[in-house]
Amino acid sequence: MATMVTIGEFSTMTRLTRKALRLYQDVGLLMPAETDAFTGYRYYDISQVGRARTIRRLRDLDMPIADVASYFTADDEVSRHRVLTEHLARLEDRLDHTREAVEALRSMMTAPIDPVIEMRTDTAFVATVVTDTVTLSAIAPWWNDARDTLTSRLREFHVDAVGVLGADFDMELFSDEKGTASLWYPVDPVDAARQGLDVVPYAEARYAVAVHRGPDARIDETYAALGEYVSSRNIGVAGPVRERYLAGVHGGDLVTEIGWPVRESA
Repeated sequence: MATMVTIGEFSTMTRLTRKALRLYQDVGLLMPAETDAFTGYRYYDISQVGRARTIRRLRDLDMPIADVASYFTADDEVSRHRVLTEHLARLEDRLDHTREAVEALRSMMTAPIDPVIEMRTDTAFVATVVTDTVTLSAIAPWWNDARDTLTSRLREFHVDAVGVLGADFDMELFSDEKGTASLWYPVDPVDAARQGLDVVPYAEARYAVAVHRGPDARIDETYAALGEYVSSRNIGVAGPVRERYLAGVHGGDLVTEIGWPVRESA
């Protein structure tokens, strides 16, 4: 036999407010067992307490309502477990990012990065390239996928890279959160032509260059130092910033050389 309780009693049992219960009713997650036709009062069955507590636990972990619904509508335990593990993985990534940001702030306050900056001309070269329009929030997974694509492509065509992995990023990517990104490996043009590998030519260009050693959470400090150096001397030109990855491409600490485009006469 059903045991009905008022919304106030149900809220006390589950620690879900009237507002939350109304929301979960509106999205179909937790429907009242009965609604009085005359008063509009909502009543719940005590058998719904378990579901309500599960909803609260999932929402306490910031699980989106759509994912909570997927958890309850999953066909089997394996599918429900997948919903949970995927969300927990996102939480762990967010926690790692928070830890890195906290450490970066502490380090910036106690040991600010002061990179050595030099001027350098990059000679012309050709490269096998992956180019896309990407959003700033998606740049890390894009970078990983593009690196794997380039590695597989070189292996498929039996062509060796003749330099380290590099990238060009339009400045709009940072200012507008969306822009063009290119990841590339330089290759020998004769070898590439012989093996039928498509390449893209890069013209000679001059850069103010600094090397960033340390976590990616602090790379903005090196970018800031470069930007200040170039701007204060009025030597900057339009164009993408360039990164070369001197170490850590396939694991370990990443060492990134950053190039800011400058005038040929600088």
